[in-house]
Amino acid sequence: MGEKRRAALPSNLRRKNYLSILNIFRTGKALSANDISYQTGISRATVMKAINSFISKGLVESAGKGDSTEIGGKKPELFRFCMNRYLLCIGLWSTEMVVALYDLTNTLIAQKTANYNMKDDVHTFLDTIQRAAENLLNEVNSESELLYGVSLCLGGYLDEETGVLQYSILTPEWGKKVPLRQLLSERFPNAEITVDNVARMSACAAVLDNPEYLDKRVATIYTDIGVSACYINRGHVEHGARSLIGEIGLTAVALNSAKAYESTAPALFSTLINDHTICGEILENKEKLKTSVLSRYQDDLRIDHVFKSAEEGDSFAKETVRKTAWLFSAVLNNMIVNFDPDCVIMQGTYSRAGEWFDQCLREGLECFSRMTSASGLEIIYDQRSLISLQMSGMTKVMSRKFFSSEEWL
Repeated sequence: MGEKRRAALPSNLRRKNYLSILNIFRTGKALSANDISYQTGISRATVMKAINSFISKGLVESAGKGDSTEIGGKKPELFRFCMNRYLLCIGLWSTEMVVALYDLTNTLIAQKTANYNMKDDVHTFLDTIQRAAENLLNEVNSESELLYGVSLCLGGYLDEETGVLQYSILTPEWGKKVPLRQLLSERFPNAEITVDNVARMSACAAVLDNPEYLDKRVATIYTDIGVSACYINRGHVEHGARSLIGEIGLTAVALNSAKAYESTAPALFSTLINDHTICGEILENKEKLKTSVLSRYQDDLRIDHVFKSAEEGDSFAKETVRKTAWLFSAVLNNMIVNFDPDCVIMQGTYSRAGEWFDQCLREGLECFSRMTSASGLEIIYDQRSLISLQMSGMTKVMSRKFFSSEEWL
């Protein structure tokens, strides 16, 4: 047994080295064998063996000659990834569907926006995806056989392992326990299929776009119609029964607002921080509204107006934002207690809440830190649109899957 184990080691090391070398080509850049050897710490001889193997499989091609070194000498040959395969990514935004085609180096090739009706059944929804995909492939003179992967990102309680959507309040007509991965596989039989939650994909975008976070414990808070969180522990997404660590919007933070055993909705975090609740309370407070710049918005008042007015110094807006920041600090403190993140990334609506919100949030955390330390916690506001976060997360997760596949060895 000892001899067998020793005999297996070179093969395991070779596999690991080849995958490391292949992964370097994920950027799409033209690189020399010396470049790759320097970046990976793998000998140049092993790098060239791997490159020749990848060339034979149609993964890599010669990209001509590079510049000679400062001391002159032979110009190095450059190599780049060349396999002509695509990723189809579908993200949802309100009643719009964004369907985009990327290559395996995450370069956008073509994109279309299509309308969908949330009251349609799931088969009609998938028909819309299929038509959009066919149009995109025709646009680039390609065929569905060249799709490496299809990735769908949507809200709701979704089992990442099985690809089953337990339920989504945005698409009630679909019903419960919808086998989305299976249904997509029937339409795209030759492709890898992934179906995931918007919060998880947005979190993956935040981490994979910033490699320095891969060695940290990162919590993301995704704020849109609802509130979700994701925890990525040193590059690994932690999963819970309800797509979390995740639906922190269901956290009860004000039980005095709930009617015991009847309605807990008024006590939920997502209820207390949404547009409807915050703007409704402002409009009901006629006395304070009279002297506030918020009065100019009247029935068109939105949460971003409140953030803007607070930044301009309006006392009523500042009071409202401070109260909201306190709720965030309470929930964030619970996350710190349970998961001890090195950094927290805010995404969506509250990523644009402004400096006053950030100041109040940190003050709130200081109050809680008498019992739990929040010192050294990094808070980052990722202001990219939620649809761009979804697309970035999907492409990067899918391409990483391709470049880590032992199929190519």
